[in-house]
Formats: sequence, structure tokens, C-alpha cells
Amino acid sequence: MPPVVPAAPVPGRRLPTDRGMSLLEILVTLLILAGSLLALAKFDSLVTQAYSEAEQRSEATLLAQQCVEELRAFARNLSFPVTATMCGAAGLASGTHATEVAGASAAYARSWTVTNQLNPARTVMTVTVSWTDHSSAAQSVALTSITYPNNPLHSAEWIAPPLSPTP
Repeated sequence: MPPVVPAAPVPGRRLPTDRGMSLLEILVTLLILAGSLLALAKFDSLVTQAYSEAEQRSEATLLAQQCVEELRAFARNLSFPVTATMCGAAGLASGTHATEVAGASAAYARSWTVTNQLNPARTVMTVTVSWTDHSSAAQSVALTSITYPNNPLHSAEWIAPPLSPTP
């Protein structure tokens, strides 16, 4: 038996299996595509906003850490050049001090409180960095550090009293 060869299509005639798309199908496809593009644009703006907030928080944390390290170095009487914009410029006098810092992504207000305590003898330093984000909401980061005036080898004595020798 000879192989069956499909008939060649006749120009101008459509086969029953050869269907095109209706106008309604095209409109539904365009509607789905438009909705997807709008959702993608909204997602992109949310990602951009989250990136901006994370950048500001990271910069604020870095400024707070920098201030804590300057105060700790000042407390340990390490020699470093002190400028008026540094946290150590005010020294470790008890009280609250503040500076304004222009960052790369926002303007920050950096304040720190130094408290000298007697029992046990230590200095508690709390640094707070505040700023206003792009949505005009107040944000802040706070770090606390404690320094002891004695030899670091004896710092365990502040945590636990020395053991008395057993007879």
C-alpha cells in the first residue's frame, strides 16, 4: 500500500484544524500581561525602598560603632588625634553630648551619654544615631559599651568574686 500523503493546502481555504486567535483571547492576554507588568513595577519600587532603608541603617550603625570605639580609646588613654567632630573630643565627662553628621544617604544626629559608675567602678557609654528616612519616619540605632578602669586581667573579678582558698 502506498504511503498516504496529506493534500496540499489550497490557497484561500482554511483547514478545520487551522484556527486563529479571537479578539477576546488577545484582550485577555494583554490584560494578564499588563497586570504582571504593574505587579513587577510595584515589586521593584519596594525592593528599592528596602535597599535604601538598609543602606541608611548600615551607615547609622557604622557611625555608632565609630563613636563607641573613639570613646573606648579615649577611656583607655590611647593617643590619637582628637578633632571637634569626633566623639572623644568631649572626653568622658558625665553627661550627654551630640553632633550632626552628614552621611552618604541621610543626615544623622549622633548623641552619646557617658555615665561614670562607682560600684563597680566602670564607665557606661551609650551612643544613639537618629535620622529621618525617605518616608519621613524617625529611625534610630543605639549601642552601649562598658569600660572598666582596671587591668583587663582582673575584669573577671567584676563578674564573680574571687574564690577563697579551700583548707
